[in-house]
Amino acid sequence: MKRCAWSLAVLLVLAVSRASDVSDDEYADSEKGHIIAHKYVVAALEPQLSYPIIVQGRNCTVEVVLHNTGSSTAFDVVLVDVLPAGAQLLDGSLSVTFPKISSGSAAKHRYTMLFTSGGSLEVTYLPQGTVTYKADADGSQQTGLTSRSGLFLLTPVQQITRYALYAGTWASLGICRTPGHWRNMAIFLGLVFGLLGANVGVKQFGASRSNTLRKAALQEFEKVAGKSD
Repeated sequence: MKRCAWSLAVLLVLAVSRASDVSDDEYADSEKGHIIAHKYVVAALEPQLSYPIIVQGRNCTVEVVLHNTGSSTAFDVVLVDVLPAGAQLLDGSLSVTFPKISSGSAAKHRYTMLFTSGGSLEVTYLPQGTVTYKADADGSQQTGLTSRSGLFLLTPVQQITRYALYAGTWASLGICRTPGHWRNMAIFLGLVFGLLGANVGVKQFGASRSNTLRKAALQEFEKVAGKSD
């Protein structure tokens, strides 16, 4: 019985010791800075779309917001971003350094670029940048990535087509919303006007034939009348 009680006492001491170690580690982690980088294209977002629309050849601004969600100041915060394929930098820099970002605060960085090529009706995702920082004044370096941001990259022709579809949607009272709808409408109207044209042609041919027969009958009548005189 005494041996059992002694064993329980030892197990209890070990459990308390382990709990103390875990709480110390959690406390140490909670006293560090933690940077979350949110990257996006600064553009008006249309209600029906999840991503902004960017037109090839036009300037666009990229913003990266660095949030320190930890409970300690982050030091030597370095952002190194990457341009997407087919884009060139116009203004600003792809890298920036912040000496420190306090807990609960944020720092912003912007640059301007334009797409010289590309364009599709699918979502184009920007490459993720890299963020390095020290979680505390004496801590080791931490590394993270910016958020994954998307956009619709259109060529100027695609943008004009898009505006034309918007105008067509209003003009057709919402019946034609896509190029497929307009194609089907064009086929339908072509068939209708084709049938109407054929009907008019048949009527004109009938009228012309009737006039020809009438003229022939009048000429024959005049001949008969001339002989009788």
